[in-house]
Amino acid sequence: MTGLIYRTYIKLIKLFEKIILLNMIIKIYEKYKKHKVTNEFRNKLRLFVKKNAIKNNSNIILCWEFGGLYGILMRNGILSKALNLRGYKTHFIICDDISEACIQRGLEQNEKLEDWGKRCKQCLTYMKETAYKYNLDYSLASSYIDSKTKKDLKSLSENIEIKNILNYEYLNINVGDLAWTSFSRYMKGFIVENKDLKPEHERIYRKYFYASLVNTHIAEIVVNKHNPHSVYTSHGVYVDYAPIVFISVKKGIKTIVWDSGFSAFLHYFTVAKSSKEYRMRSLSEKAWNIRKQKKLSIEQNEKLN
Repeated sequence: MTGLIYRTYIKLIKLFEKIILLNMIIKIYEKYKKHKVTNEFRNKLRLFVKKNAIKNNSNIILCWEFGGLYGILMRNGILSKALNLRGYKTHFIICDDISEACIQRGLEQNEKLEDWGKRCKQCLTYMKETAYKYNLDYSLASSYIDSKTKKDLKSLSENIEIKNILNYEYLNINVGDLAWTSFSRYMKGFIVENKDLKPEHERIYRKYFYASLVNTHIAEIVVNKHNPHSVYTSHGVYVDYAPIVFISVKKGIKTIVWDSGFSAFLHYFTVAKSSKEYRMRSLSEKAWNIRKQKKLSIEQNEKLN
């Protein structure tokens, strides 16, 4: 009886090993197939752009990618190819775990502050894979800031009085306000006003303040180094996307921000005008003045009612 149990046990072990080996082979094959498809797409895209692009000796157009959302990077990658076909050179700035506090965090995730950095590595992997697939020229955010500056900004974020963060300016940008908008988004409406801030949330608020400082510093260095013809990004708000918008506008560089609409294939493209605030999906003053001269139709009034 003991011998039978033993032989059955050995058979089960061998079967289990075969299953593990088969799963490994399947995963390797799927990875190979994915890589093959990616390379085919990449090469076809590269050859198409090379064959059809017109010559243009313009400065670089910068794209800012600080949210770590590779789906957004895909769209920006397609936009960059359209620009390449028109003869413009494009360069992407991609976040690489430089501040950890970003748009992907949220109260509902119940994530410890100490664990925020753990997701960054996988996030960066997806971003690099997407950049590779679309033949995007890019550099990483960390290459634009030295360790001393990071240390100084970290010290500032940890030691400043909490009441002084909201209106704090760095490089003439209200980084404190950006930190609050990101923090408010993180809190999902549980905290709306500064007076409602509780001690247990202070570390999170300071974390976003540090991100705002670092991202604004990097935006300044990036623009000074590349001297771009123009800049484009998504969102235009929060500590992730607002710094490049405000810094570029401040320096007189045309800045385009796009944002998804509420219908399929609908996007809003807005030329940023202010280094103090960005209003997404808003009418220009000229468009508003034209609109307000016209009376609403019966159908429009019914929709509003």
